[in-house]
Amino acid sequence: MKYFKKVIVVFFIMNLSFILISCQKSNKVYFQTNGGESLKSSKIKEYSDFNSSHIPNKDGYVFMGWYVDENLEIEYKPDEHNSSPELRLYAKWQIPSNFTREEIVNLYIKAYDKHVEAKNMEVVAEGLVKTSAIIVGEINQRLKSTKKVNDSNIYQLTASYSSLAAMFFEVQGTKEDITLKTGEANSKLEIGKVKNEEKSNEDLHREKYGVLPNELNYIVNDETVVEAKEYVYSNNKHQFTLILDNEKSVVNYLKNIKATNQYDSKPAIFESIKLIVVIGVDGYFEKITYNEKYTVEVKAPIIGWSDQPMNGNITEIFKYTK
Repeated sequence: MKYFKKVIVVFFIMNLSFILISCQKSNKVYFQTNGGESLKSSKIKEYSDFNSSHIPNKDGYVFMGWYVDENLEIEYKPDEHNSSPELRLYAKWQIPSNFTREEIVNLYIKAYDKHVEAKNMEVVAEGLVKTSAIIVGEINQRLKSTKKVNDSNIYQLTASYSSLAAMFFEVQGTKEDITLKTGEANSKLEIGKVKNEEKSNEDLHREKYGVLPNELNYIVNDETVVEAKEYVYSNNKHQFTLILDNEKSVVNYLKNIKATNQYDSKPAIFESIKLIVVIGVDGYFEKITYNEKYTVEVKAPIIGWSDQPMNGNITEIFKYTK
């Protein structure tokens, strides 16, 4: 009888917990696009960044980002606003200026030259890569990368995590003496289990991984830019969109994708590459948002070879110390 009572009590507590959890409202975001295309409400997750994942369209205008007030004075920042039980975001728009393709590409190239020559900088990238796999269906892979340059020292920690795979690679040292560690990342996108460690230098690292921590994955120049558009100058900042060639711009990035994949893989095939670039009045990068779609054939345990479509929305934030 006592056992029976215990079972009833446990069953009651479990059901009460279920009811309480069910009654809790999921944090949601609602979008006021101010004349742009309508967007459905979405759940707010810890790693959500709606400036990169939810970009509306409005004919004749450039999207300048989300704001948390109707007067468009307070910019939406994921770290500050994603904890709200209910979030309303308002779209800001601006009419683009008549900047030529050549002028826009030159703006980017000058900013990139400043970037690779910088003695002290930090670049933090965060985002989500959506993919799918046989049996399990759609998977959200979280990604975070921190790159630092301090005089002659370079550092990078890139980690990704999903229900199927978790990996990291860490680069530290100087260009002449690089130590690289790879292994499993934990759910907090930190170093978990180190599986491999190797030594290299600038040339060997570029040959295998494509770029050094002070460089960017995509090659952007007059030959790789298919379209340069949506230029605006606002609050002492340049903003524009680049559409890149799916083959010429990814030569270095292909090496990086293959070398950092946990499983055997074939070269990725890109479908589309879009960059939204923000450059400050001093000519340095402030932010780049990447929207990339590609398919990579991967050999996973049990499943074998299969195509994995990847849809990534990644935002890089740049900080320079002069």
